[in-house]
Amino acid sequence: MEAVELAPTLRPVLESGEKIVCVQNKVGLYKGSERDEEHDSGTVYLTTHRIVYVDQERARERSVGVDLSQVQRCSLNSGFLYTSSKISLYLHPATTMASSSRRKSSAAGEPRHGRSDSSSSVGEWKCTICGCANKGGAKCTLCGVPRVGNSMIADAPRVEQLQRCGVCTFDNHESMAQCEMCGAELLVTTAEAAATEVPGAESVGAPKGVTIIKLSFRAGGASGFHASLKDTLVGQAWVVGSLVAMADEPVVSDGRRTTSGGGISTILSTAHESERARDETLQSAFADLDALTAKAKEIVGMAEHLATQLHGGKHTPEHAFRQYLLDLGIDSPVTRDTAGAVFHSELARELCDYLEHYVAQCGGSVALVDAYCLYNRAREFSPVFPSDFAQACRKFADLDLPLRLREYPSGLLVLEDAASADDALVLARVDSYIASFGPLTASDLAAIEDCPLALAEERLWLAERHARVCRDEAVEGVRFYENRFHPGQ
Repeated sequence: MEAVELAPTLRPVLESGEKIVCVQNKVGLYKGSERDEEHDSGTVYLTTHRIVYVDQERARERSVGVDLSQVQRCSLNSGFLYTSSKISLYLHPATTMASSSRRKSSAAGEPRHGRSDSSSSVGEWKCTICGCANKGGAKCTLCGVPRVGNSMIADAPRVEQLQRCGVCTFDNHESMAQCEMCGAELLVTTAEAAATEVPGAESVGAPKGVTIIKLSFRAGGASGFHASLKDTLVGQAWVVGSLVAMADEPVVSDGRRTTSGGGISTILSTAHESERARDETLQSAFADLDALTAKAKEIVGMAEHLATQLHGGKHTPEHAFRQYLLDLGIDSPVTRDTAGAVFHSELARELCDYLEHYVAQCGGSVALVDAYCLYNRAREFSPVFPSDFAQACRKFADLDLPLRLREYPSGLLVLEDAASADDALVLARVDSYIASFGPLTASDLAAIEDCPLALAEERLWLAERHARVCRDEAVEGVRFYENRFHPGQ
């Protein structure tokens, strides 16, 4: 496992196309059969691409993750009496050494699962998607999928290892995760058991070594997490993403992709292919509601692209606002199904991620109602209840997040930036406005600070409670003056 990048709210920074599938707190890590003391309690995030562990005590230093492409299979061991349930991850050979190098190459612009040309140009390898036998090269000559891990074809036939079921003693094939006879979860094979004796060790005497990492669920939730993990491994979203990224590149006869080309025929061919792909996406998206929900982001992005073309690329303020909504958490929103017991805490972190910049643009404070409408409009298919939204906002201070929820005496709820939520700063601004513009009304202050009228009234009443201003109630309304009766108070 390798270090991961965290957002200011201590949530993992997601890659392009990556979504959070499940979240579980109070989880510890095991290296083989030994407990990892440095990663003993934290929150585990299951995404479509990775499993990320965020440590509870030292999140910045001890948070690690592993790519799902490195996971060969997983198994669930139910707890008994005082032992907690555990999920075992069986990693592909040498992933511990190769993962960091692949991550560095990905940051340099290479494909996420690709290998360098020098390491992949020698020897035959078998594609994990279509099973085609390739002679060198970094991509499959049949389907174009990048080479993943160590898929070299052995020169000598490999001896199959049998797995004996611990319930019915039936000998199963080594690739089986469950017994073919009774359906029970298969125990670790002899080769894999040798790997668990030493933390991070590989199997001895087998062509492929196996590294085992265990997740210990001390607050429950192992069954649901295991089910989500199996579905995610079957879906292989990381492979689908790489195929989509390569779909726009033309393919030549030798299987290598190139971006070269010219002439009117090339332009027309590209336009026809794009239109055909767009029609297929629309047809599959509107087939049923589930497909429409799954393709929501793709449909919205396509609509925005067409609108930009129709308007000649002109960006109006309304377009900028719509673009801001698209940038919010429509990709991977926090739900009760994914977060479980930590739903409100995870929702609070997500709110800070998406609303912090908006609150700063609005002068450091936004009415809770406005923030709720903006956030729910961005989620679209999974709106949040007002009670859950307010409860999540009340956790800002407990989680030490950069936003705060403030309730004024009139009952007005406001989201404020923690750095500018001090009363002294508000009073100083009101004093400077009165010194510069003279007596103020609530509408005057709302126009100056570009804030709601109700919030401007609360700030003027706050200044009066601190004896900084005096009010004059007249027929045309209430006007606030500098307090000269008690200067300095």
